[in-house]
Amino acid sequence: MRLDKFFSDSRDHAAAWALALGGALFYLGCPSYRFNFDGVACAIAVELGDWRHLAHGNHVLFGVLGRLFFDAWTRLGYHGRALPALCALDAILGGAGLAVFFQILRSLGLAFAESLIASLGLGVSAAYWIWSLEAQVYPLGVLFLLLTFRELVKERPRPFRAALWHALAVLGHAGHVLFLPAGLWLASRSSVGKRGAGAYALSLGALLVAGYAAAALFLIHPRSWPDLRIWLLGSAALKVGGEFHWHFAPGASSLSDWLLAVPRLFADPLDPSRPPEWGWALGFLGAALAALGAWRLARDAPARPWAGAVFLWLGAYACLYLSWEPSTLVYRISDLPPLWVLVVFGARALSRRAQPLLAALSLGLGLYNGRYLIAPFETPSANASYAQALRLAKRTPPDAWIITSGIGSVYIPYFARRKTINRRYYEGRADALAERIASLLAKGEPVYWDSGTAAVVRHTPENPRGSGRKN
Repeated sequence: MRLDKFFSDSRDHAAAWALALGGALFYLGCPSYRFNFDGVACAIAVELGDWRHLAHGNHVLFGVLGRLFFDAWTRLGYHGRALPALCALDAILGGAGLAVFFQILRSLGLAFAESLIASLGLGVSAAYWIWSLEAQVYPLGVLFLLLTFRELVKERPRPFRAALWHALAVLGHAGHVLFLPAGLWLASRSSVGKRGAGAYALSLGALLVAGYAAAALFLIHPRSWPDLRIWLLGSAALKVGGEFHWHFAPGASSLSDWLLAVPRLFADPLDPSRPPEWGWALGFLGAALAALGAWRLARDAPARPWAGAVFLWLGAYACLYLSWEPSTLVYRISDLPPLWVLVVFGARALSRRAQPLLAALSLGLGLYNGRYLIAPFETPSANASYAQALRLAKRTPPDAWIITSGIGSVYIPYFARRKTINRRYYEGRADALAERIASLLAKGEPVYWDSGTAAVVRHTPENPRGSGRKN
């Protein structure tokens, strides 16, 4: 081995490890009290050991891995609750994703400094930073997606290993099946050729069938075909009764929402407490550099076989998210790595020395997002629903039932440790709700109505609808 290559490889390995460890510690050092709905629901299932809900049809792997992670820490003496452990797991996954992204950029032939700065920029981009602090499924799928891309851009990729990483990404979140066109493009244009691409696709299909079959047989135990169908549909079967429901954004608004979300992935100013001009300036700078990079790469595509995969990556995911909540940023985290690849080439198109522009953008994103997106949620009082759940724990007896809806349906059982009645299941059925309350009161169990404020309305046998006094 040449000495200069040895030192270059050693430097790259050191930088990757520094990004993984440093990124994880950085995310662990700014804990968030944002506590999204799905994360709290997963923490409840982890603590109950409820495998049916842990192996969710849209994201089979995260809850299972979260339970194993929580059990491992419990055996090592951890006595805390599951939610902080799941947040720590995502911090580790977020740091690991930065390391793999750095390795990808180096494999694409980018300079060490450019690759390092762009990886740091990815780490402080709004969507990536926020959701590396939260208990949420998406960082897991993104990490395995990056590992898939890293394998496929090698000079001689290994089709089965690429398929294994991709299958784990899909089990992390089913939406990552959309990476298949980009994966086939990369494999077919590598040294393994069309036979290797076929082996990758077949292996991916076999691994996914095996993964879902194992989850169904050993964890879900479906009682009937409708039960299996509802599990496979996942979030598309959340309506009462399990009917199929596509989260569709109709008409031209879906395209505008999708496009507007691109700058918000870098810096999200959509909150009255944030100075919008700086957020939009940083977000549109990132988006403009990505657009310039796309133009530059489109011209150089024959010399860069992987360029088509970047465009296919973004295009295939757009086919889904143009019609599935296009303005919801958490679903779009998987767009950030290819966007940052384009950002680097956009900066290169403006200057031979791209590092200062990349550093300025990354620093600006770090300062803005840290100050206006991350810091506000580092105190418990910033989350009104969390504070309300803690108040309910103090103001209601331990055996209380609380009527609630929305995020209260997971916050109150988890943080207040109270049983709930979800109003969602009684929409248009006021008499059924009154009967449910009356039956609980007849057993001597107290029932309260979560008013969404510091007060709760108590139900009494004389006033089962909750029109009586406040407690």
